[in-house]
Amino acid sequence: MMEEMKWRVLGRRAILESEFLNVYSETVELPNGTVIGDYTIVEKRDAVVVVATTGSGEFLALREYKHGAKDFQLTFPAGCIEKGEDPISTAKRELMEETGYASDSFSMLGMMTGYSSKDTHRIYAVMAKNVARAGEPRRESTESISEVRLVTADGLREEIRKGLWRDSASLGALMLSGFKG
Repeated sequence: MMEEMKWRVLGRRAILESEFLNVYSETVELPNGTVIGDYTIVEKRDAVVVVATTGSGEFLALREYKHGAKDFQLTFPAGCIEKGEDPISTAKRELMEETGYASDSFSMLGMMTGYSSKDTHRIYAVMAKNVARAGEPRRESTESISEVRLVTADGLREEIRKGLWRDSASLGALMLSGFKG
């Protein structure tokens, strides 16, 4: 096995700082001594994706407009981790806010990175079992959810085969849940 060596950051300057993300240009030195003077890093808040199932094994799915993709996407409930929250607390909050569903059974499935070469944020996959309707959703103004629905495992497999699910965080979380496609 080759010796693992991290890159060394020699300098950093902010290109953009906003509520949603920060972009930096870093000067980095690679393990072989090469210096790259303009390596772009995107810093975003960590997030959670919730794979939620009912007592009968149906999956809770959303159809939501995603402006970056300029399209509606099939996804699982998800959102950014707020200061002072842990991934399970965020999962409980996001599940209720986006769907009106709740659960008493949450467990951590794992952590993923979306674009680890340039992006610093982590995506935590959380399982919520035995979800049930507990109230009305309390969505944020930026959430454009057109449908909250239950789908069977077979239905989910078929939608994935047809290419209807394209959200990588949702698909990754589903794989971490042990779902067999």
